[in-house]
Amino acid sequence: MISNDGANPEYACVLCDGPLHDWMSVPSDWRRPRDPRNFELYWCDACSFGQVQPRPSQADVRSFYETEYYTHERLEAEAEPPTFFERIKQHLAWRADRGLDITAELVHRLVRRKPARICEFGCGSGTLLQALGALGHSVVGIEPDPAARQVAEERGIQTYPDNAEAPPAALPNGSFDVVIMCHVLEHCLDPRRAIANARKALRPGGFLICETPNNVALGLKQSGTCWPWLDVPRHLNFFTAESLKRISALAGLNVTGIEFAGYSRHFDRKWLREEERICAALQPSPRNSRTRLALQNWVLLGRTAIGRGESKYDSVRVVAEAASA
Repeated sequence: MISNDGANPEYACVLCDGPLHDWMSVPSDWRRPRDPRNFELYWCDACSFGQVQPRPSQADVRSFYETEYYTHERLEAEAEPPTFFERIKQHLAWRADRGLDITAELVHRLVRRKPARICEFGCGSGTLLQALGALGHSVVGIEPDPAARQVAEERGIQTYPDNAEAPPAALPNGSFDVVIMCHVLEHCLDPRRAIANARKALRPGGFLICETPNNVALGLKQSGTCWPWLDVPRHLNFFTAESLKRISALAGLNVTGIEFAGYSRHFDRKWLREEERICAALQPSPRNSRTRLALQNWVLLGRTAIGRGESKYDSVRVVAEAASA
């Protein structure tokens, strides 16, 4: 039921308990076409935050990953080289890209004491932690995917088979200089609990680095449910700079910076093929032909090349500090 002011009284924002309104309807999970369920997305204007409602069960969440997923996906290289116009487009996008990815060097510059103790929630196969370890830091990873965790352990990284919402009991509270959550929070049934657990792991003066998809990006506005980083239902929460600041403050963290990442990849052939696959699964229509999507991609470049971070980049990151004792 929708009220006269557009709010849906059946659900409340998981951040502020305030009213939500309809935002988007996703007809199915494009990765699992045999599952007929649709997914409703709602938006909280006060928090600038979206969420899937009703919330799925833990069993449902586990089932969402029982298929191809990027944590353990092996992508084959394109056999056909990019065309002249594709190379021009990619070069223009690269020239306009001012985003900052999370790298070992970025984390290394952030920490005040070296070597630092660093924990990554959702470490995947451990690429970032391996690079941080090579810089002399002590690193620990938490990763629920056993295939990814095995790769991390083969790289010599200590890992735990848990997640941000239920971290391992052996993880010492108040002992880490940095906790990293890179594209983790959008997957959590209870994102407030996940951030609170990250805060508990930090020592006074330690930093949380938390990155999620940026859901005010023009790419999402233009592509809608076909945007590759919407990825419902694996993504249950839809953050912006404002909602990342809010959830950090709720956990008692002081936000010291907002950063953006992820631009030039939108104009790569791999991104376009992914969008094409999603459209074929969710919105099969002659209007979503390869030629039309390619032209739409040029339009996106024109609209964003000199745009602002909050609408240009597909990812947003908060850097937040745990108050000193």
